[in-house]
Amino acid sequence: RKYLNILDVGAGDGSLILKIAQALLDKDNRRKISIYAIEPLPYLVELLKEKTKKMSNDSCEVKFFPLTLEKFLAFNASVKFDFILASHVFYHFSRWSKSINILRKLIKDNSHIFIILDSIKSSLYQIKPRLHLPSAKSIGEYGKPASIEPLVSYLKNNRMAFEFEELNSKLYFSPNISKAVDEALRITAFFFRYNIEDVSNPKNRELVKNLLQGKLNKKKNRFEIDYANGLAIL
Repeated sequence: RKYLNILDVGAGDGSLILKIAQALLDKDNRRKISIYAIEPLPYLVELLKEKTKKMSNDSCEVKFFPLTLEKFLAFNASVKFDFILASHVFYHFSRWSKSINILRKLIKDNSHIFIILDSIKSSLYQIKPRLHLPSAKSIGEYGKPASIEPLVSYLKNNRMAFEFEELNSKLYFSPNISKAVDEALRITAFFFRYNIEDVSNPKNRELVKNLLQGKLNKKKNRFEIDYANGLAIL
């Protein structure tokens, strides 16, 4: 397709969607791309705008929407997309059925929705039972961490057609152990929908520090731990 409308739900600072757009343009420099970036957090919108300026490609237009998915649909119901990306955003949806239904209303026929979530196989997920946290919060429709596994179960139980692929990589942290612990705790808070103050206590810091011990890649000068994702394509 020469003209592509792409929706990125929870675009963050745009790191992933801008790389995808650049790869599509490299493959066909006659292609025109419009990216609709939904990101409700103002500071991330500003980072996304800065990265967009650096891209400075006339073939790629980026539109910014500091809205929730529901409000975006209310104002843009007539717009349809060739490709929808929802990367690491389903943690923050309390009702997956509602969110998936909205995405289906926005996708064109014979096009795909790509949902990426972390896996419980990731190292940080495996320490969850040992973390000292406030009383559990309800996450997702299953009352569990919104990882890819319960999402796959949800799609199967609701007989939705989808493909699934495991994606394995690593998380990288500062070579300074104190900074690395801070970075890992911020990601942990994001995974489990807690405030950073909820997880950044002495016991958790010691637990994460022990996880990182022995994981320093001296050649690349960074701490590395196993990181597992899953990709569901609807």
